[in-house]
Amino acid sequence: MLVLLWTIEPVIPVSSASGQESSGRIHHVSAQTGDLAEILDQAEDGDTLILKEGVHQLEETVMVTKQVTIRGNGDAVVAGKIYPLLQLEGKGVVVRGLTFRYEGTASGIENSLLLLRGSQFLIEDNRFENQSVSGIKLVRTDHSRIENNVFTGRPEWSKSMRGNGVYLQESHDNMLIHNSVIAVQDGFYVYDSHRNQFQANQVQDSRYAIHLMYSGEAVIAHNRTINNVTGAMIMGSSGGEVKENLFSLNTSYNGCGILLYDAQKFDIHHNEIRQNGMGVYLEEAYNNSIYLNQIRYNHRAWVTKAANSGNRIYENNMSGNVDPLTVQGKELGEPFADQTFNNYWDEHHGFDLDGDGFSDDPYRRQNILAFYTSRSPALQWFFDSPVMMILQYSTPDNMAVDEKPALHPAYAGTERNETDLSATNSGSFLWMGTGLILISIILILGGFRHEKNE
Repeated sequence: MLVLLWTIEPVIPVSSASGQESSGRIHHVSAQTGDLAEILDQAEDGDTLILKEGVHQLEETVMVTKQVTIRGNGDAVVAGKIYPLLQLEGKGVVVRGLTFRYEGTASGIENSLLLLRGSQFLIEDNRFENQSVSGIKLVRTDHSRIENNVFTGRPEWSKSMRGNGVYLQESHDNMLIHNSVIAVQDGFYVYDSHRNQFQANQVQDSRYAIHLMYSGEAVIAHNRTINNVTGAMIMGSSGGEVKENLFSLNTSYNGCGILLYDAQKFDIHHNEIRQNGMGVYLEEAYNNSIYLNQIRYNHRAWVTKAANSGNRIYENNMSGNVDPLTVQGKELGEPFADQTFNNYWDEHHGFDLDGDGFSDDPYRRQNILAFYTSRSPALQWFFDSPVMMILQYSTPDNMAVDEKPALHPAYAGTERNETDLSATNSGSFLWMGTGLILISIILILGGFRHEKNE
């Protein structure tokens, strides 16, 4: 069986934001209005500002242009009705162990509690509360690290009115790891930003967990996305890797585990995609490799529109899905054509006469039921009724979905268990032999009755 690795602690390289405590003077900042900005004016590169416990109320944005460390001592809260609360400019600023709380009335993704412009920032171990605006926004920021922060939005608000957890704009080579994001618009919204890494984050109760727009060479790995509208929304982007993630319980009408639209050259593998409205959605998807994923217990495992081409889809395991494949449009086209092979479809039962572990007959889509239910969702109430079963099985699609489907779920490695393959071969012969015996008995009994009647 395929073994998923998202529970294993990933090895994550250290970015250029080292996280070392500054070696200069230490300043203790009281919770008096204006103290933070005043002490920052006096500080020098390398100094550390320690915010004492209490609410540090800001009446205007505090600009941080020096290479300093700002950290909390106990329960230090930075709050205000303005945004951003802090604006970091330059290089190498560290913000650690603080709670940021927005008390204003604005909403939306463009505004944020922290605004970063520069490079090699380290933002770690902070809390961003009551977010109606974005938690952190990076604008033309590179080689920075956003780690082990908690972002909480406004669950009582519409998702479209909330801010994002982290918003990246024209920002490259950053690492976002071990963050927890709850009830925001998008957990990570990435626009025109390249070579960023999203690892070991958890996003739940939001719209899109990770949203790539015109952003290439991203790495999305070891994340857990639960109860969002879509786990990974990838649009207008080229090149990247999506591996060893959990995409689960995206169960709204258009809920989806992974969605590729106008996306190409992504390597998508070893993901667990389960209990979603749609497992994987493909539209205008080109030259992607999708393999060794567990796609289980979804309403629709795959949803595809025409204009997909060059995709390689192989050794995925489809089991327990209501509808393995829905085609929206008149043409099946690729990706389910000549570059789809060796997937496991639990509803397919075939023979393996040559003993290679794969069915000798192709898996064919039987989609008339899916065709109607995708257009009239109310028909799903009649799922598994006699009429629906007749529609499902009496009009098979003539086009093969998988020319050589696997008869057992794929393994994580390249080597296959010969014992299991021989069992498959033996099982095929057993079923064939049993079928021949039953047919013979029916023919004999039929002949006997014919002679008796004469």
